[in-house]
Amino acid sequence: RLVVSCAGGLEPFLLQEIQAIAGSDYELVRGAVEGPATLKNVYEICLRSSIASRLLLPITEFPYKNEDDLYHRLRQIHWQAHFGV
Repeated sequence: RLVVSCAGGLEPFLLQEIQAIAGSDYELVRGAVEGPATLKNVYEICLRSSIASRLLLPITEFPYKNEDDLYHRLRQIHWQAHFGV
């Protein structure tokens, strides 16, 4: 899943732009546009979008109750799989 953010209020225009660049599989979400994270789409959006400010690839999603819960869940992520450390 690819999350493409932009300046506030530009989301509908970003959606139109990304659908023209990468296809109609993208949808409007709060503050961003989401859709398939293919390498081709990432490159095309980076090169051709004039509205996008960031392209984000979420590593994981989980619910949490408080800061300690968040900390413990983040410690469970295998960070070496995402970064060469």
